Amino acid sequence: MKILILSPRLNITGGVSNFTKIFISYLSTDYKLVFRGSTKNDYFGPIGKALRFSIDYLVFIGTLVFWRPKVIFLNISFSKQSIYRDFIYVFISKLFNKKVVVFWHGWNLDYEAQVDQNLNHFFRKWFKNIDLAFCLSQRFADKMSQWGFQYPIIKTFTMISNADVTEGGQENNSYELDQNKGFKFLWIGRMEEKKGLFEAIEIVEELNKREINASLIICGDGLLKAKLVDYLSEINKPYIAYKGLVFGEEKAKVFRDSNALLFPSFNPEGMPTVIIEAIAYGLVVFTSPVGGIPDFFKKEMGVMFSVNSISSMVDEIIKYSETADRLQTSSHNKKFARENLFASVRVEFIEREIRKIC
Repeated sequence: MKILILSPRLNITGGVSNFTKIFISYLSTDYKLVFRGSTKNDYFGPIGKALRFSIDYLVFIGTLVFWRPKVIFLNISFSKQSIYRDFIYVFISKLFNKKVVVFWHGWNLDYEAQVDQNLNHFFRKWFKNIDLAFCLSQRFADKMSQWGFQYPIIKTFTMISNADVTEGGQENNSYELDQNKGFKFLWIGRMEEKKGLFEAIEIVEELNKREINASLIICGDGLLKAKLVDYLSEINKPYIAYKGLVFGEEKAKVFRDSNALLFPSFNPEGMPTVIIEAIAYGLVVFTSPVGGIPDFFKKEMGVMFSVNSISSMVDEIIKYSETADRLQTSSHNKKFARENLFASVRVEFIEREIRKIC
C-alpha cells in the first residue's frame, strides 16, 4: 500500500507540520510527501501566490501519474480557507480513482455554522465522497454524521514522538512536585490572539498577588511577540521569563524545568500538541475546554477550567493546589502518554484503519 501524504511544508511552524514529521517517522507503509500551502517566504503577492498553488497542484498530479499511490492522506483544518484551498486535491484524487483519507486538525465553529445553515454548501458537495476521516473530537465526528457523510469517521488523538520524550527524559524529570514548592508554569505555542498568552500572564500575576508561589516560562513566536516583549519590559516581573522559540533538547529542558502547563486558550483548537507533550512529560495541565480538549481531558490530568474568567481560573488553580496530589497527577499523565499518545501506538492505529478501506 502506497500513501501520498499532503502536508504543509515542514519548515512552517505549526501543529499540522509537526504531526506530519512525527507521522512519517513511525509509518511502516511506503509513502511520499507532497507539500501545499504557504512557504516560509511568501513575498510575491497575489500573482506569486497563484503560481505557487498552480505548481503545488501540478506536482500532486505528476506524483499521482508516475508514483501511483493507492491512498491520498490529507492533513487539513476545518476552515473556509483550508477547504477552498484543498477541495481540488479531493477532486483530482477521485478523478484518478484513489482512496482519500482526511485527518481533521483544527475546527472553525463559525465555518461549521455556515455549513449547518446550507444544505447545498460547498463543503458538503466536495467532501461527501471521501473514504475515511479522522478527527480529534467526538462532537466533530457527530457533526459530520449529521451532515450525511456515510464513510467511517473516527475520533482519535494526536501524538508525540517516542524519541522526543524518552530522550528528553520522561523518567528523569528534574522539576519539583512537592506540594509546597509552588507552580512552575509553562506556556508554549504560536503567539496569536485567542491562544491565552496574556491570560496566562494575568493568571500568574494574580496568583502571586494572592501569595501563591507561581512562575511562568513563555516559549514560542508569532504575531504577538513584539507586544509580549514590550509588555514584559513594562511590568518587569522576575517570575515571568520569555525564552523565544525552542527546539530539541532546549525544548525538552523547558518541559523538565516546569511542573505545570498553563493553556487558557479561547481558540477553537483541534487537539493542541502542547497538551500532549505536557502530559507525556508528566506536567499537571490547566486548560480551557475548547475544541477537542473536553473529549480527551480527564480530571486525573489536572484542571479543565469551568469558567473563562481570570479570577475563576485562579480560584480553580488554588483549589487544585490545596486538594490534589501533584505527584499522582504527574505519574498518571506519564503512564497515559505511554499507553495512548506515543506515536508508535497512534500511527499503528491509523495504518490499521486505512488498510480496512483498501
